[in-house]
Amino acid sequence: ERTEFQHCLDCFRRLAIAHPKIRFCLHQDGKPVLDLDPALDLESESERLALLLGSGFIDSAIHLAGEHLGIHLSGWFIEPRHASSAASPELWLVNGRTVQDRLLRHAVRQAYADVLYGQSRPRYVARLAIPPASVDVNVHPQKLEVKFRDAPSVHQAILRLLRSAWQKGAAGPVAIPTGTACPPDT
Repeated sequence: ERTEFQHCLDCFRRLAIAHPKIRFCLHQDGKPVLDLDPALDLESESERLALLLGSGFIDSAIHLAGEHLGIHLSGWFIEPRHASSAASPELWLVNGRTVQDRLLRHAVRQAYADVLYGQSRPRYVARLAIPPASVDVNVHPQKLEVKFRDAPSVHQAILRLLRSAWQKGAAGPVAIPTGTACPPDT
C-alpha cells in the first residue's frame, strides 16, 4: 500500500507542477494529504514547488527564463554550489507535458559540467515552450519521450541560458536577453 501511494504521489507531483494554475488536492484514506491552491504568479508557484519538492529545493534554486529562436526556457535550477549527489528532481515539461528526454538532460548536464564537482548532479524543474510543429510527442507509447525537429537548436538554447546565468554568478531570478551571443561549447 505504501509503494502504491508513493507512485500516486509522484504522479500527483508531476501533474501539479505541470499545471500550476489548477487547484489540486490529494487524499489518502479519506484524509487530505496535499491541498494546493492555483499558482498565478512566480511567488505562488515557488511556494507550490516548496510544498511538492521540499523547501530545500526552492531555497537553493534560482528561477531562470530566456528565449532563443522561438524556444522559450524557464524553470528553477539549483545553484551549482548547492548541487549534491543525492537523488533529486530532474523534471522537464515540454509544452506542458512531462517528459524524460536524453537530449534535454544532456544539455543541462553539459551546462553544469564546468561548475559542478565530483558526483554532484544538477536539480531542476524546467519548462520548454516550443512551437508544436517543432516537436513530435508520438515517439513513445506513454508520451514520455519527444523528438525535436531541430534538436541542436534546442540543446544550444538550454546551454546558452544556463551558462549565461552561471557566468553572471546568478543569485536570484535571471532573464537572459534575446539575441545575445551563445557562449561557445566546450
